Amino acid sequence: MTEVQNNLLQSHLAIGGYAVLMSATLGASARSRWLGQPIGKLSADNAVPYPAVWTGSGPSENKSDTKGKKVSIKVVRDWSARQAATLAAEAALQGARVLVIRNTVDREQDTFEACVEHGADLMFHAGGIPMLHHSRFTAPDRLLLDRAVEAHIGKDSRMAGRIVIGT
Repeated sequence: MTEVQNNLLQSHLAIGGYAVLMSATLGASARSRWLGQPIGKLSADNAVPYPAVWTGSGPSENKSDTKGKKVSIKVVRDWSARQAATLAAEAALQGARVLVIRNTVDREQDTFEACVEHGADLMFHAGGIPMLHHSRFTAPDRLLLDRAVEAHIGKDSRMAGRIVIGT
């Protein structure tokens, strides 16, 4: 299955797509395979901070430029809903499209409520209502939410600050 997924990912990237892969349990061997890099030494892999954000050039918290698009990845450890909302709102007010990923639906809902306090107009909307996106929605509702996310921050969307919160 890893081979099928990797081929799908490489095909997607080859036609200009973007991808974010997330795993709390991805080992060094699998990570090396996904990134097309040789397997490192155990001592070096053990020294890598956790959690980490990986790009094709290694662990990164720095700004990168991919295909002419400026992307900023910022890892903030132990952040509260209020801190996440403040950072997201500050960036969105400057015109950034912000994706906040929380690891539980409860944390996502708390962060959503804190973001709405900064301004409901900064949130992505579905049916005119500020929304969040998680797995507890029914499949038909998730499809509607997927389409709304694409409309707000997708390739053909209007450039404007927007916050999307998901799990």
